[in-house]
Amino acid sequence: MVNLENITQNDYNDIAKLTSLHNVMKYIGNGKTYSSKKVKQFIKYCEIENKQNDKIRTNYYYKIVDNKKFIGIIGFHKMKSKNYYRTTYIHPKHQGKGYFTKSNLILFNKIKKHKPHLKFIISMVHKNNKKMNIIQNKKGIYINTINYSGKLVNQYKITIPEYKKSKKSKITNNKSKKIKRQSSKKIKRQSSKKKSYK
Repeated sequence: MVNLENITQNDYNDIAKLTSLHNVMKYIGNGKTYSSKKVKQFIKYCEIENKQNDKIRTNYYYKIVDNKKFIGIIGFHKMKSKNYYRTTYIHPKHQGKGYFTKSNLILFNKIKKHKPHLKFIISMVHKNNKKMNIIQNKKGIYINTINYSGKLVNQYKITIPEYKKSKKSKITNNKSKKIKRQSSKKIKRQSSKKKSYK
């Protein structure tokens, strides 16, 4: 089962391996792989941010796991603008298996929980990443192309979907409505009987 979990020091080896892969990192930020020092800093910041209050916290990174198996990293974070941006790192051997879509759906719920006022996030995709640009064109709205750290990057607006009520909750709501209607009818009958006795 796919899930998003907080990043801790225990994830160092998995994150170090992932961020050392040029095929992954060439599409992230400035396109450079992480040094051991940067990996440690990244994990340290994640642990600090996990303890922060949502009112001041601006970075939310999670590890993607499938039955405890490390798949990658996904998160949303604030940059220089007021907007929040999404970043995703998925190991090449797990790409093309639906993990991007599944982790995004869970991330949307995280956003709704921690930053409920957000209506959208921005996805930055390197212009030469043809596969991801095709995906984002289908799921988002193209905004513009910018120069980010010397790389041409396309920006897409990704709307955050509203929570969908489960069938179970709908059934529960219908039952409660039915009980309310029945109780209101009972009260009306009782009040009418009292009036007839007078």
